[in-house]
Amino acid sequence: MVHHSPINPIVPNFKDSEIVVLELHSEKDTEQALSILRQRKPVILKLTRLKPEKAQRVVDWMAGGTYAIDGRTVWIGEQTFLFVPSSVEVVSSKKKPSSISPRLAIN
Repeated sequence: MVHHSPINPIVPNFKDSEIVVLELHSEKDTEQALSILRQRKPVILKLTRLKPEKAQRVVDWMAGGTYAIDGRTVWIGEQTFLFVPSSVEVVSSKKKPSSISPRLAIN
């Protein structure tokens, strides 16, 4: 006797998906952003309120945290960065999205 069990497709639960957008006011806010990233949630950081040296330090810390979870860092605009875990695919019209903002370069 053959028993047939119904196939139940796995449907992703998109209501649990979110992208967190943070505008940092100080370097200390980086801890919150890293905590969110450790939860495997994408984080967009706006760094316009930080001095370039401080913003570069934040990007370095976040890029390190992103690397630790096999994620990706993407520069998406002036002093705005996207940090994503490996479970998130980023599709861009650019051939190679830059991970470094030219505005943050410290000479």
